[in-house]
Amino acid sequence: KNGERFIDTLIENKLTDEFIKSCLLIGENSSSYPDAFRTIDKYLEQKIRDKNYFLKIISYPLILLFMLMMLILFLVFFIGPSLYGVFTSMNVEPPWSLKFFYGIYAFVSSKKQIILMVLIILMAIFVSGIFNSRIIKFFERKILKNITINKYLQPFIVRGILWQISILVSSGQGLASALSVVADNVKNITYSKILMDIKQKIFQGQLFSEAMAEYPEYFPAATITYIKIGEKTGQIEENLQSAVAYMEIKCSTLTDRIKQIAQPALVLIAGACIT
Repeated sequence: KNGERFIDTLIENKLTDEFIKSCLLIGENSSSYPDAFRTIDKYLEQKIRDKNYFLKIISYPLILLFMLMMLILFLVFFIGPSLYGVFTSMNVEPPWSLKFFYGIYAFVSSKKQIILMVLIILMAIFVSGIFNSRIIKFFERKILKNITINKYLQPFIVRGILWQISILVSSGQGLASALSVVADNVKNITYSKILMDIKQKIFQGQLFSEAMAEYPEYFPAATITYIKIGEKTGQIEENLQSAVAYMEIKCSTLTDRIKQIAQPALVLIAGACIT
């Protein structure tokens, strides 16, 4: 009503991110808002699916771990000292498990101030890390370089990145421009920096696949191959979609595998600790 564009109103009220903003701009410039809305709808649906997936995977293990920690704390600070006193008062040798719990209790009781200071320092580091991108980037790189963690985390990040690039490129946006949008939109600081580096390499004359190949730890070889073939055949849009489809299969497979492994493993760990 005031002559503002629809997209400006969304940005002003913080109801959009870089990808949604780009889709709306494409829709506005090409007078195809319905297509833009459908793309945004798919994007948000995927984000909701990923969020629900991680909640389902994490919630049950977290509940089990919380209950296990509460049980251990109860044994260490309430049951352990009392039972240890009973055994020593009767001049009976306590079992090794009781000695272990009592040893933890004695150590914590004698080092209260030191432990409190360590916790405060760790909390300060954590809080500063929220505002310090270098610390976040350091931990992200360490996590992503861990083979086991990277195996389960990477496919979801790469799928989201390639899907966004694919949509933007197929909508007529240049590859460098699409990389810039996705770099600003991706939550992982490490991948954001890598995408900006790839963008600079493309400006310097490198192919997209060649620039990606310089980061083998962060992009699966198959996705690089798909994009390389697309660049050679002039079908980059189609091959980007093929790379996304490949990552979808990997994500689906990992989802099933995590569901099959995570919960029984945690139940066994909890049972062993209780025993």
